[in-house]
Amino acid sequence: MPAHPPRRISFFILSSQRRRYEVCGLALLTLTLQLTLCQGVARGAPQLPPPPPSQSDELPPTEQLVWRPSFAITSLGYDTNVLNESEDPKRDFVATFGGKLRPIYQVGPVKLSGETGVQYNYFATLADERGADVTLIGRADIKLGVVKPHVSYSYVNLKERFNAEVDTRARRSEVLPDAGVDFSVTDRMTLGVGVSQQTTEFNNGTPAGADLGRTLDRVQRVYTTSLRYGITPLTSLIASGDLGTHEFKTAPDRNGDRDGFQAGLEFSEDALITGHGTVGWRRVTLANPEIPDFSGFAGSINLSTHLGENRRLGVQAHRDVTFSYSEFRPYYVEHGLGASISQALGESVEVGAHVGRLWFDYVQPLTEPADQTYKERMDVVGGSIGYRLPSGYRISVNVESQRRRTNGDASRVYDNIRIFTAITPVLSF
Repeated sequence: MPAHPPRRISFFILSSQRRRYEVCGLALLTLTLQLTLCQGVARGAPQLPPPPPSQSDELPPTEQLVWRPSFAITSLGYDTNVLNESEDPKRDFVATFGGKLRPIYQVGPVKLSGETGVQYNYFATLADERGADVTLIGRADIKLGVVKPHVSYSYVNLKERFNAEVDTRARRSEVLPDAGVDFSVTDRMTLGVGVSQQTTEFNNGTPAGADLGRTLDRVQRVYTTSLRYGITPLTSLIASGDLGTHEFKTAPDRNGDRDGFQAGLEFSEDALITGHGTVGWRRVTLANPEIPDFSGFAGSINLSTHLGENRRLGVQAHRDVTFSYSEFRPYYVEHGLGASISQALGESVEVGAHVGRLWFDYVQPLTEPADQTYKERMDVVGGSIGYRLPSGYRISVNVESQRRRTNGDASRVYDNIRIFTAITPVLSF
């Protein structure tokens, strides 16, 4: 059983053997670093899936091609419980570093953008945990008056934890083709439709990959509609709906439908409050008659604001359904709450702190007594002090404590402390 606690065609074939992954990863990293030195440092690329085009992606009229390279060391330090074990925790020195290229080419109404990147995860003594993460993304956007079609294809191959529930760093690949059309109904209103298909596959050539793949390998197809209405120049009303299916390769009793809707507000980076907040409804069905379907509230909040000139406060919250690796409890409702605060000390130094809690409420099979509901809880507390470099990067020292508790499975309980340095793109106030 895995121990604890997002899409994509590759231009080459990645071997399932660790050594070949590491060689390919280091080769890509070397190429990225060379281009970074030649082109100069730019801001980091976004995480998958690729976001809709924004004003920051527009090119000057006289320029058609930019590369936008970046490099970051996201973790360099010490982990007191690398495998999140309840007994006899393994300590190790760890390092995570990588580079990305985000080229953009624009000619007339067509904009072509992409992302290539590699991240290497190093463990000093636990060699089996080492590995490279590869990202490849391509996207095309076309402006045809009020009609704006777009298409993208994304591929990632990762050796890292799948989510907050899974502890094992089993290698997996995720592929995501996506297409859609946006319609500018008025100067303030935009309607959109889209379709996507995400395939998730774990490496079945390893025991951990085979274990996770048995319950998590799947294909998800989703049809979406969206609406965006500019209430003010800084505030937009956003709404979306989705209708889809999920098919599991080796667990057909998990097949079913997944649909929902959400609505809320999105605030510009120039507003007093930035970020978004949405609420809605989610429904998930399964073929297994012994597992009850889910239908209930879902939502997401990620907001931040400035308190004075040099202080920033952020709050996060979410509730949604996630599939579990457990064979007997195939999904859980994940609730999350978090807050963060950062304070600038002068022009170059800043300090910060964050706290968070996740709750996992697992589905109760109809064949089990009602009083045997299984739950897990994760708590995170951390702090940091950072220094902004003149080159546009930030170096920080971070301390973070994690702990997981359950109401029935002692093997899932763990405590962890991480102390690490990071060099990342700077955060502005």
